Amino acid sequence: MEFNFSMDATPPSPVDLNAPLFASVAGSAADLGGGECVLRTGDGEAHVMTLQVLQAMDQCRPFRPLDEHLATLQRELPKVPAEGIRRVLDNLIARRLLVSEVDFIRTMQSAALADAAAMEPLTLVLHAGADPARLQHLLADLLAQAPTWRDQVQDWVLIDDAADQATVRTHARYFQDACARLKIAGRHLDRQGFADFIKVLPLAEARHAACLRALTLPAAANAGPAGAVRNRALVATAGRRSLFLDADAEWPLRLGNQPQRGLDLALASLIETRFFADTAAALALPGADDAAIGRSAFALHQQALGQQLGQLLASTEPTAWRAGSLRGVALSHLPGRDGQATIVATYTGYCGEARGNASEWLFLLDARARQALMADRDPYLQRIDRPAFAQCVARAGLIERSNSWPLTLDGRTLLPFAQVAGGASEAWFGSLLKLAQPQSFGLQLPTLIGRRNATAPRLAKPGSAPITPSRNDFFADYLLNRLPDVRAAEPARRLTAGAEMLRDLAAASDQSLLDLVDEYLQIVRSDLIGKLQAAAAEAGPDAPLHWLADLRSVVTVNGRALIERKSSRWLGMAQANPPSAVAAEFKAALLTSADAMTEWPAIWAAASQSSAAVQKR
Repeated sequence: MEFNFSMDATPPSPVDLNAPLFASVAGSAADLGGGECVLRTGDGEAHVMTLQVLQAMDQCRPFRPLDEHLATLQRELPKVPAEGIRRVLDNLIARRLLVSEVDFIRTMQSAALADAAAMEPLTLVLHAGADPARLQHLLADLLAQAPTWRDQVQDWVLIDDAADQATVRTHARYFQDACARLKIAGRHLDRQGFADFIKVLPLAEARHAACLRALTLPAAANAGPAGAVRNRALVATAGRRSLFLDADAEWPLRLGNQPQRGLDLALASLIETRFFADTAAALALPGADDAAIGRSAFALHQQALGQQLGQLLASTEPTAWRAGSLRGVALSHLPGRDGQATIVATYTGYCGEARGNASEWLFLLDARARQALMADRDPYLQRIDRPAFAQCVARAGLIERSNSWPLTLDGRTLLPFAQVAGGASEAWFGSLLKLAQPQSFGLQLPTLIGRRNATAPRLAKPGSAPITPSRNDFFADYLLNRLPDVRAAEPARRLTAGAEMLRDLAAASDQSLLDLVDEYLQIVRSDLIGKLQAAAAEAGPDAPLHWLADLRSVVTVNGRALIERKSSRWLGMAQANPPSAVAAEFKAALLTSADAMTEWPAIWAAASQSSAAVQKR
């Protein structure tokens, strides 16, 4: 048997990394007949052109140098002479249908409006659980690091979730002492204090108070759900910018190990993961010096929150635009194209321990982290059981929806609420935030904060059970997928529209709802299997057997679940439960969520009014 090979030995053309980049603008086209069409761009302008020119624009969507666009079009249109293609490109530039990276960024910068209010100090919110030692430890760290953050904080709020009154009194003593030493105003809101706070809120209807109590003070023998604690923090800081530290937080907030200047407009860059021998080593990871990007970690969050994208791209900012940073990115793939879009939340990386027991994420790491995880069997077995790690982006990046809690929030416009029951309250909050404020973004910053649980959680054995999203994952994705159908401009109206979508789903037949749930489960599990298989292919044939065996176990258990299609496994129900019980549980949760979405804007308005009155005192 003979094989014939054809090889092109022509050396590739050198790439000029300093050449200006150009990309075609986004728009919608309609056929005019006769080989012509009309393209309507985002600015409302209509451009008549031939279908061949439209084809050329389609090939020029990513930001690249003109010479690269020319080479691409020559391959696609071999019968058209190079000079003719060059004239087409020049004409597109003249008509602003092909824009340079420099002009695109300048347009965003000039669109931004000055907003001095974005620089107001934050309200620092602390959460105390059942262990006074945790609060004492956090307060001591904050006091020791006070020079790095004190001038950027105007007041404190302590959300005290302890059920034992002796613990509440101990928390109050620690908190009052810290306030006195820092000469800072503080409010201590335990459960009874928050119940009293609800009574004085200017709520128009009794149903608003009932809804707020359900979202903030659910019956609980010990610590309440994380969503209830978050909702108390949201209501207590409505109308203001805030930074929230959970009970498991370890101060200080610090820059990542190797932070870079710049901002990824094409959504957050890859989160890098590093593993450590134990939790203490992970928590001791030193951050980079502030000089690395010209700003401290705390100031990075404080000064980005509430800013417009155009302001963040200014040359004086750590997130300043860098020439060439958009290479290969199409304008249509940039969610952040409006210079006036604001940052409504900022997110940080973490070091320390995992929160939760899911293990699938360990098989979806970047190549460097994957190699560090699987290289040696003994450390691998330890990390797959109780990992100590740090996760952080190297450069700031935009986020449309996050499945983690924000570190800071801008409460000067309507923020949503967290779910109290049903799991995945972070995913729910992220989806509702995008529903209420579609033109706003989150910002992932290259910073780290420690996280230490009361007891280090053990991760589930890989392949022990198929991935099973919670009902709030389903609700969150359901709303997010219908975002284009909501046209209202006001956040309150948008939440009401989302509530009607949930009520519509609750009115479906049991079988129709369960079919949708099964389809969602199939998509989630199939997507995971695809990512795992891609990771195995990327790792190559030399991947260690211990890692490969665990990965195959995860693929196998999810593949079997795809075939079985047992939606009765949702919500922790026993397999023997009839489908009608699953449907009834979903429908009740849908209606409860819809009612809360309807009442929440009035609750938020009352809380903002109360907050403004407190600030004037």
